[in-house]
Amino acid sequence: MEKTKVLNLRPTQFALGSVEVAFKVEKLGKFERDELKEYLSKHIVPVVLAPEDHLYLIDHHHLARALWELKIDEIYFEVFEDLSHLSVSKFWDLMVKNDWVYLKDQFGLGPHSFEFLPWDVRGMADDPFRGLSWMVREKKGYEKTKIPFSEFAWANFFRSKIVKNPALFGYEEALELALNWCSSQEAKSLPGFKG
Repeated sequence: MEKTKVLNLRPTQFALGSVEVAFKVEKLGKFERDELKEYLSKHIVPVVLAPEDHLYLIDHHHLARALWELKIDEIYFEVFEDLSHLSVSKFWDLMVKNDWVYLKDQFGLGPHSFEFLPWDVRGMADDPFRGLSWMVREKKGYEKTKIPFSEFAWANFFRSKIVKNPALFGYEEALELALNWCSSQEAKSLPGFKG
């Protein structure tokens, strides 16, 4: 376990759910200094070490963004895989092959080139449907899985079923609709489907 600056972490996704970030900001903001240190020591972010020793975040993007919003500079990380010896093109080929990067944007469009990924956690856009996906999982609408970027699969499913943008028209109504859709037969191929 090592420490680095939050802004040294490079995202492997274009977007996140701002409602999830807001929840984490509120939760972490209530912690005393020692409580926060203990929490972070148990929520170590996994990174892939890239060419030129860049650290690519492969999970916990929302935590990293919340810490930045709280003006907390440092975060614990652990190298999940060292790919620093590869060329840039081979590095990205392997990242895609292993599902360690999600190249669709906040509208569910893509894949886009890795070259357009945000430089750090400040550059990730809000995807309201990714936020909705998190809310549905919190309400036990589907199971948390280890399948990479499964929340985005649900976000894109909800985006195709719920016409109104939850950020503009309200998350409560969207959440009710999403909870109904997540148990439908149309959702059964999605990761964590409960039925």
